[in-house]
Amino acid sequence: MSVSNVGLFAQIAKKTILGDGEGTTLWEKWTKKYDEKNIPRVDANLPLGIKIGSMIELDLLAAFVLGEGDYITPLFSGKGEVYAFGKINAADSLEVYRFYIRAINQDFEDYFLEFGLQNGEILSIILYSLYQELDLIESADEPVNADGKAALNHWLGDNSPLIGSKDFTIFMQDGRQINYIRIDSPNDNRVIRTEEKETLYDEPKDTELEYITNIVGEYARAVDNTAFGNKEILIARLSELKDSAYIQIFIGVEINKNQIRII
Repeated sequence: MSVSNVGLFAQIAKKTILGDGEGTTLWEKWTKKYDEKNIPRVDANLPLGIKIGSMIELDLLAAFVLGEGDYITPLFSGKGEVYAFGKINAADSLEVYRFYIRAINQDFEDYFLEFGLQNGEILSIILYSLYQELDLIESADEPVNADGKAALNHWLGDNSPLIGSKDFTIFMQDGRQINYIRIDSPNDNRVIRTEEKETLYDEPKDTELEYITNIVGEYARAVDNTAFGNKEILIARLSELKDSAYIQIFIGVEINKNQIRII
């Protein structure tokens, strides 16, 4: 298991949509490169017709205003560009798609939209932002050591591991502790987590696929607020790419397709 200082979103964004310094954008290069090749697009027939390079506008400002103070999900409402997507075959009829998006003119730069589909029908759409990402060391006395690295023995070890435990706590800089409860079997004291293999695509006709292997614990907390369905979602996971591995925490809220516009 290797360690890298380059973040997950940067790893996925192998190429930038904004151009390569050669006087052309990647979209123009993609079009020119593949016009003469009979290679099918990898992003055909995706949820809501989203493709690599699609511009997406989220209409979430009213919900964020309503939920102010009750959610720690970063406020985001505006336009972003899809630079990659991932696909997970969770079961025979259940698929998960994740669209990786770079926001335009926002401090909140990267996020992903996760679509859960059952037999092609959309079951859920969750907007996730990266709350924390940590490089790994094999072991230490604390879950996060003085250098800010995650100790693998605490996150995945046999002695009360953090990922997959019954609950999960975030310690805020202002001293608050925010507690989340495991979604699957919340009253079960066993460690419950899932392993998923996500196939990554970052070109319309991608032939050099990448994969992320995720070991995931899923959590949620009820919020006394009608915004986003009274619930905030957290996923804690170990993610491994070909040349790197990370501990990551994502915070999300469920949105609906009417709050998404494909430009």
